[in-house]
Amino acid sequence: MRGYVLTERGKLLVAMLIVLFVILPSVVFIVRASSRGTSATGTPHGSAEAPKNTPDLMQFLPANEEDDKDEPETVTPSLTGPISFDLDEGEMIFLYMPDSQDTLDDATISKIGELLGSPKNTSDTKIAIEIPQLSDSDAGNLTSAVINAFEINHVPLSEIVFLVNRTEPDAKIFEVKISFRES
Repeated sequence: MRGYVLTERGKLLVAMLIVLFVILPSVVFIVRASSRGTSATGTPHGSAEAPKNTPDLMQFLPANEEDDKDEPETVTPSLTGPISFDLDEGEMIFLYMPDSQDTLDDATISKIGELLGSPKNTSDTKIAIEIPQLSDSDAGNLTSAVINAFEINHVPLSEIVFLVNRTEPDAKIFEVKISFRES
């Protein structure tokens, strides 16, 4: 009988598979199972105030080389605030760049507070955070930043559910979507 030895690549692959198929679904299941009802304030998911619907859609246009020769050829989208915000639908999208971010900016945290006033935020919903599939370290930084932003807005972890979506493997900037889903 021959003995088999795992290479470093094999060990890394096994560790990634364990995280992908065991730990991540377990965390989602635990968060989902432990969250029932309303938050400690008695209102759904934190905020009792319902701010006015003020769509804040930012459009990113490529730089026009003819307009200004000193400008770079491409424009990097701003990482400040959401790129999409719909209070009535209870949805918000913001950008996250794992190479340069480990917290959310004040504008995004403020908009999360406004989003909690959405009519879609009820005691029967959970806050769904759709995050990209990232490395363990980057995913940990992103989830920690999102959890901190919700804690600032007095939303307990039990009201939050993280969902991982497929993304382009070479992307440097990712979209993160926040919405309310029936529990």
